[in-house]
Amino acid sequence: MANDKPKVNLNLDTLERENTPAPFAFVLKGKRYVTVDPMELGISTAAKAMGDEGLELQLKCLLGDQYDEFWALDLPTWKVLKLAEDAGAHYTSILGTPGESIASPKP
Repeated sequence: MANDKPKVNLNLDTLERENTPAPFAFVLKGKRYVTVDPMELGISTAAKAMGDEGLELQLKCLLGDQYDEFWALDLPTWKVLKLAEDAGAHYTSILGTPGESIASPKP
């Protein structure tokens, strides 16, 4: 019997972040403040802070009825960006780049 499940291209459960930046710290009136790493913010918080709904819309389109469950997980921004990067590369290899005809031959 054939396996009907598609190949897994990216495992977000085991993905580890590379090149984590040092925190940004500053002093104001003698008090030291340290910012959080924005890439560690949950994606829903980051999307609101940036006022950017583009990534959320892309995920809604790609995940269909799985979107609500996925978004509720509120993954760190860096994981969602990695997912978007890999999924984008996957579909670009199939569909081509924006403005390129779908009928264009692939190398």
